[in-house]
Amino acid sequence: LVDEAQVRTVRGYSDAGHGDGAQLVTGGKRSRSDTGGFYVEPTVFAGVSNQMKIAREEIFGPVMSVIRFKTEAEALALLRPMSQPAPPTVPLPVTTQSRGAPPWWQRLMEFFTGKATS
Repeated sequence: LVDEAQVRTVRGYSDAGHGDGAQLVTGGKRSRSDTGGFYVEPTVFAGVSNQMKIAREEIFGPVMSVIRFKTEAEALALLRPMSQPAPPTVPLPVTTQSRGAPPWWQRLMEFFTGKATS
């Protein structure tokens, strides 16, 4: 990270995620402090909901929030509130149990960009 203030900000998001009830899967701690650099371990939270700060705000650090869904309709319903007034500015990783992107990924990207991706 760029400086000590950003380390505190990122760690604050980790604290907020934990306080809101998300499950810390890995990371969240300061690392490599012996180097004099500003490092935070890559951090993954599960059990995240749209109401949580870590899901609503863009975090400029190595923090990922996992929100599970089963259907395309459920995914879009989860994302709609987050796109107001503007869509997120960072890519959203989506994984499935099968290989490759889910078949509805193109429609999801069209939702965020307002443009056809074909």
